[in-house]
Amino acid sequence: MGFMTVIVASNDEAHDIKKNGERFVNDLHHAMCSGDGADTVGATVHPPQHTDIVQVVLAGGNTSVIAHASHQYGTNVKSREGQVEVLRAWARDLGFDLVECD
Repeated sequence: MGFMTVIVASNDEAHDIKKNGERFVNDLHHAMCSGDGADTVGATVHPPQHTDIVQVVLAGGNTSVIAHASHQYGTNVKSREGQVEVLRAWARDLGFDLVECD
């Protein structure tokens, strides 16, 4: 049980995070506790999700997005099988079927 919050920080703004550390921590705490997520000094704090929700995060171009989130209780996302299970769910949501190649 519980919740998890995905935080994507920009290495280019690490100096701003250090310089404004107290603001960063306060913004981070607020975004995590409010459930809304937020942009803060050098980072994007995505809205918290229940731990049973598996999230696929796309990050690049100085931004990030939760591209897929689905309830997949018991999925071991560290295993290849679990990752394929998540990929199949994401593909179904996008209207695709995955086929394994030989």
